[in-house]
Amino acid sequence: MTYNIKKHPTLTQAKDMSDICQPLNHLGINYFSHVRVDNDGRFATINSNPDFFEFYFNNKFYNADIHTADTNQLGKLVIWDECELNGDSEKLYVEAEAFGLMHTCTIIEPNETGQDFYHFSSKVVSKAINQTFISNTDLLKTFIQYFKANVKQSKRLSETYDLWYKIDPVQSGYRLTHVETARKNFERELAAKHFIVQSDDIQISPQKLKCLVLLAEGHSIKSISTCLSLSPKTVEHYLEAIRKKLSCKNSKELIVAYYKIMQAKSQ
Repeated sequence: MTYNIKKHPTLTQAKDMSDICQPLNHLGINYFSHVRVDNDGRFATINSNPDFFEFYFNNKFYNADIHTADTNQLGKLVIWDECELNGDSEKLYVEAEAFGLMHTCTIIEPNETGQDFYHFSSKVVSKAINQTFISNTDLLKTFIQYFKANVKQSKRLSETYDLWYKIDPVQSGYRLTHVETARKNFERELAAKHFIVQSDDIQISPQKLKCLVLLAEGHSIKSISTCLSLSPKTVEHYLEAIRKKLSCKNSKELIVAYYKIMQAKSQ
């Protein structure tokens, strides 16, 4: 599918975008892009480099960009230099260098209808810029808020989010290798050792987990304290801490949550 983008705000409002992105220069960042993707596979986008924008659309790289990936594999911050890419995804990464996009990081955030992808790139030759991305993630997120506020105040820039494009039905997608398998193997190994790892970074220490396992097996507080040589008060404290982490109201919900988690990790 070919799109007519000649009147897109990225091209018609390039000066405004350049002005908004000026603070990023202090971090060695010369490019910014926002891509909003909805749950129907449509996307709206704007960036600070008109030449790259036209190149991107003319070569249909929206079919192989990061927004086509399974974001469960990626996390919330992606350093592109550290991703093993292939196919058109690798081609996009390599050819972007001609436009000064030598190193890129992406912040991924959920929204009510899909996800937002915020790309920051640098023409600095050294990969050390990646540490700048990581060390200043808080500043990048602050810039995102600044960007949103400026777009909201600009009628012309806001028109970006009225222009939705569809990813082609037959497309290669953002292609990574090995990431999903490695993650699943890691989680399964810990699950086999009865150490619960949730996607929201909830972790339960081995001693607390022993209390939970015994509770799930039908032991009382007194019985658990005897088995583990802990005071009943300590056992209650441990189980209360786990309930809060797993958002459970009582022991019954906690046991149900435990078995659901263990079942999911074993699949």
